[in-house]
Amino acid sequence: MKRLVVMLVVFSLSQSTKAQENHTKDTVENKSLVSYLKEGEISGHIRNYFLMTENNHGNDYYANAIGGVLSYETKSYKGFQLGVSGIFTYKLFSSDLNKPYDQTNKSSRWEQELFDVNHKDNFKDLDRLEELYIKYHWKNSYVTYGKIPVEYTPLLNKSDGRMKPFAFQGAWLHHKDEKLQADVAWIHRVSPRSMTEWFSMEEAIGLTDNGYLPNGEKAAYEGTTHSQGLAMFIWEKRSII
Repeated sequence: MKRLVVMLVVFSLSQSTKAQENHTKDTVENKSLVSYLKEGEISGHIRNYFLMTENNHGNDYYANAIGGVLSYETKSYKGFQLGVSGIFTYKLFSSDLNKPYDQTNKSSRWEQELFDVNHKDNFKDLDRLEELYIKYHWKNSYVTYGKIPVEYTPLLNKSDGRMKPFAFQGAWLHHKDEKLQADVAWIHRVSPRSMTEWFSMEEAIGLTDNGYLPNGEKAAYEGTTHSQGLAMFIWEKRSII
């Protein structure tokens, strides 16, 4: 991941210079595939998150994390685009997040979600390949495959409330015209929020707190629920005003 981030930064600096030099030379008619790659769009953001839990009796927890996202997407070439995105997180400072809370004998929960809940001793250089996809689009529609950005839906979305949101791998078809908007998706791998690893859909079910059964017993369904993936269809009729 470090090499990916460095390559994207170097690529952006070098290609922005080359794009300016070649701007007067290229026209729409003679643009090659290489020139479209050079003129791709690089974007990103830096995020800082401070979170604190104050308990009336027992341990208090706090943590400050900093990180960001760096993304690159090519320009459209005969309808096709490629995209890649990487995310990283570091701890600036925190209390001892692994110290058990006096009343429950459990450590911090919310502050740990700023880092990696599966590796609670790792607080630096938490990298993840967020996106790596190919997209084909026409008019206001597109189809994409790989580690993909997703449209917001009530059922499936990034839930971007920590340093790392949910990330998804699969296929997504988005169609939009004057009469309707429809989305069809098949998701077979996921990297849950506050984690750095990728899991099959079957492995991902039950990774975190499983909740409780109606009789009050703690549920434990990790490894017992079988799934090949998540299929989703959304259809919305559009009214013309």
